[in-house]
Amino acid sequence: MAPESAQRSGGVAHARVLRTTLALGLLVLGAGDLFAIATRFLPRYLASRSQPAPASIPIPTTTVLAVVAPRAFVVDTAAAVDVGKAEEARPAVALPVVVAEQAKVENAIEERPAAPEIVPPSTWPRLLFGQNTAWLSAEARATLDKLTDHLKQHASAEVVLEGHTDDLGEPDVNNWLSRNRALRAKQRLVAQGIDPAQIEIHNFGASKPLLPNRTPEARAQNRRVEITVRERIH
Repeated sequence: MAPESAQRSGGVAHARVLRTTLALGLLVLGAGDLFAIATRFLPRYLASRSQPAPASIPIPTTTVLAVVAPRAFVVDTAAAVDVGKAEEARPAVALPVVVAEQAKVENAIEERPAAPEIVPPSTWPRLLFGQNTAWLSAEARATLDKLTDHLKQHASAEVVLEGHTDDLGEPDVNNWLSRNRALRAKQRLVAQGIDPAQIEIHNFGASKPLLPNRTPEARAQNRRVEITVRERIH
C-alpha cells in the first residue's frame, strides 16, 4: 500500500474512533441525566402533586357596631330601586279563595236587614204645676195640644211623661202627686185621639229635683212634668 493511501486510511479510522467515542460519551451523559431525573426530580414532583392543597387561611372578620341616632335611618337608594323593580316584575298571585270569602261577607252584609233608625229623643217644654195640685195651666194645655198634633203626624212616635214634685210634703204624698200630674197630661192626649199605647208615664216624687229646693222659685220649677218624644223610623 502507498504511503498516502495508508495515511488516508489511518485518518478515516481515527475519525471513526473519535465519533464512536463522542457518541458513547453522549450516551453516558444522557443516561446519567435520565437516571438523575428518574431517581431525584421525578419522585419529588409526584410527591408534590399527591399532597392535598393547603387549607385556606380564614380571614378574621371584625364586627362593626354602628350607633344610630333615634329616628335616623340610612337608605340605600340603589338597593331600594332594585327591590322596587323586583316587586314590579313579580307576577301577580291570584287569590280566588280570599276573594270568594270576601264576596260572601259583602253579600251577607248587603242581605242583612237594616236595623231601624232611632231618632234621638226630643224634649218638649216642661209642664209646670201649682203647689199640691195636678191642675193643667193654660200654658200646659197649649203645650199638650202641640204635642197632640206632632203625635198624629208621626204614628210611630212614643211619648214619655215623667211627673215630679218639690220637697214639701210627705214622700208618699209626693209620689202620688207626681204620678197624678203625669196621668193628667196623658188623659188630655188620649182625649184628643192619641193611642194610649204610645204614652208612658213615670213618677219620681221629689227624688229628682231640677233645681235645689232652697227658694220658692226653685220649688216652682221642680213641680213639673217632663215630656220626651221618641220616634222610630222603620
